[in-house]
Amino acid sequence: MLEKWILYGSEIGTILALLLFVPKRRLREAIVLFMFPQLITWATGLFVVELRLIEYPYRSLPNVTRSSLDFEFFVYPALIVLFNLYYPERGAKEKRFWLYAGVAGAITFYEVLLEKYTDLIAYHGWAWYWSFVTVWVTLYISRRYFVWFRKSLAGG
Repeated sequence: MLEKWILYGSEIGTILALLLFVPKRRLREAIVLFMFPQLITWATGLFVVELRLIEYPYRSLPNVTRSSLDFEFFVYPALIVLFNLYYPERGAKEKRFWLYAGVAGAITFYEVLLEKYTDLIAYHGWAWYWSFVTVWVTLYISRRYFVWFRKSLAGG
């Protein structure tokens, strides 16, 4: 029962965050930012599930996929949208490094809590530091793509 509430709460919270924090003038950027990481997270999520490194005992649509559709295809891409829309364009590299570390750390910490106290995720040969690294890499790749995308729209 707890798992159901966490899933619903995460989905409702994600929808509210997108509605509240995505400015209307940046909606097109948000759509691109939402769709791009889905390519990465969906493929890597399926890969680690097929290797049985991670299991999602309680999930939406269990007859469709063994992966976490909610996280890989909705919640995490939405977090990437917010990360990129509010990313500091200027500033010290150290500040930006710590932003990546903080966001990757917060997401990983939440996942570790879910792994320890719920049936939403179970590690089998996986460890928190792999999640931290994959989250960081996904944030970075999405950021690089977004910078390239904006530059190409500007004709540069």
